[in-house]
Amino acid sequence: MKQQKATYKPAKVHNRRGDIKKEWFVEFQYWDEKADRFKRFRDTGGVNKLNNPRLRIEVLDEIALEINEKLAKGWNPITNDYEDLVIYSKDSWETCVPIILGDKIQSTSLGHAQYKYILANFTTYLTRRGLNTVHPKNIEKSVIMDYLSWRLNTSKIKKGTRDRDLVIIKCAFKVLMLRGIIKHNPCDGIPRLGDRPERNETYSPDQLKDLINYLEKNNTKMLCFCVLVMAAIRPSEIRRLQIKDLDLNVGTVRIKNTKSKNAYPRVARIPSVLLRFLNHLKIDGVNPDYYIFHPSGIPQPTMHSNKYYWSKEFSAIKEKLGFGSNITMYSLKHTVLTEMYNTGASTEELMAYGGFKTLDALQSYLKKQVIPVPADPSHRLGRLL
Repeated sequence: MKQQKATYKPAKVHNRRGDIKKEWFVEFQYWDEKADRFKRFRDTGGVNKLNNPRLRIEVLDEIALEINEKLAKGWNPITNDYEDLVIYSKDSWETCVPIILGDKIQSTSLGHAQYKYILANFTTYLTRRGLNTVHPKNIEKSVIMDYLSWRLNTSKIKKGTRDRDLVIIKCAFKVLMLRGIIKHNPCDGIPRLGDRPERNETYSPDQLKDLINYLEKNNTKMLCFCVLVMAAIRPSEIRRLQIKDLDLNVGTVRIKNTKSKNAYPRVARIPSVLLRFLNHLKIDGVNPDYYIFHPSGIPQPTMHSNKYYWSKEFSAIKEKLGFGSNITMYSLKHTVLTEMYNTGASTEELMAYGGFKTLDALQSYLKKQVIPVPADPSHRLGRLL
């Protein structure tokens, strides 16, 4: 009886005797009946961008194993599209970024835009090194540390910003772990540099009165802007506000997800003691689709493009009033929340007013920004004095 001819030759790894200057690949052959010969197939899996021989072997072994399993089950690379073979190397960093962004929302208290920005920076760095198409498993700790050093030295960022990058990248790899794409987080063990930013000081009652009096006499548009900052609305969100988002009758501001920094819709509450200052807004009878804040002081059909205008104008005003460098526009929000905290506001009140989505985010904020005033312990010291 004539022996049946083999239909394929199993996949094997070709490591070019360990020479990483040459192209490594997996090769297998399949019998082509029309040509009456074996047809050769090769797959590099993107490993030739890796300088680590061990990682190259790991990836190619995975590819060879999956190809051989498919062949044993009757898969035909000639009659079936070769791209139908889902191999290990197809999960590249680039293909995983949309997965990370999709799962990210609940994984960090940082803003969605900030998260996307840092991941884009990291992806750009990987692309420059030819690592954006490799499997995330092959992005080693040394690569991430090189990236962080590159950010420090090239972008001249502060240590705290470098640590923020590390937190977000670690979060990204955690998403991939939960998805089962990788088994270990390469960010584990990378230390933070611990450059803690200076605390934003709060305004004293006299400073706050001086600021409001000055703005009411000299710059009512900035006064209205500052009132909304005190209502815990971010400056970037205030710039995007349209007349229809503001309800002066009940004192609320509706911030849609497209206008929110962290992509969450919410409603902000303007304290009634501050609401009267918003009467300076010239919005009566104006198209509700117009944007409220513009350097001219008059609502406009398009948003003002200079996102630094308001912060620069505020810096000039505080300089005239002689406020210190740690008194900032953000200090207005901190002043209100600190006063609420020190007068016994509940956790629920603080979260709702400040727009905090998680208890962890609130506690982190309080730890960084709020200096609590201890209660008088005299009633506990009776036996001593």
